[in-house]
Amino acid sequence: MAVLMLPTVGMIYKFSFIDGYTFHNGVYRVAKIMTYDEYVTDGRDILDDFFVPNDKGPTDLDNVYSEVTSSKILKLVDPDSLDDTGTKYYVPLNFIKETPDMNVDKYYKFGIIVDAGITKDPKALSFMRDVLVEAVESSFGITPKVDFVTLHEKWLSQSEYQEILDARDQSKLKVLNYYSENKRLQKQISSTNTKLKEYEKLILNLQAQIDALTNESSDDES
Repeated sequence: MAVLMLPTVGMIYKFSFIDGYTFHNGVYRVAKIMTYDEYVTDGRDILDDFFVPNDKGPTDLDNVYSEVTSSKILKLVDPDSLDDTGTKYYVPLNFIKETPDMNVDKYYKFGIIVDAGITKDPKALSFMRDVLVEAVESSFGITPKVDFVTLHEKWLSQSEYQEILDARDQSKLKVLNYYSENKRLQKQISSTNTKLKEYEKLILNLQAQIDALTNESSDDES
């Protein structure tokens, strides 16, 4: 077994166990560290707690019984658990593959919900799909799955709905559309880069012609 640094109670670690005993691989908070005698005094059974979840039986326990009884027993809980009321896991320290990694943190998977207002035809928003995909790809390097959903329904008269459309048209005239402007600038930059490449080719061709004429002149003088 590898020499391990004893984890600290209350800290969160990523645990990796030796081959054949990987059921408990994962991230946990250390709730308690016990001797085997303390563990048994708490009314626990290491066969049920650790060996059975790893598809092992009494014979497997008998083969390593002395190592288990001389090992520290870790009481682990889910990292988000602030007390010991949730699921508890009991693992012998000597079955851990390597010193638990304390460089773990919580990360979040976010989505974007946009209230796009009231519309009679949701398909009219389809153009936004490409805009959202492009924005997320350029910012985060992932291609999102964009779904359009109805947040709620509302009955309106035709005149009320027309008022909403008119107000939107007025807003469009006042607000610079960032994504449209961004696309326009990207096209402009692309066009400029293309022109620069053409100028570069022209300069290289002219330089080659000048070099050729210079060489011919040198040959004539010699």
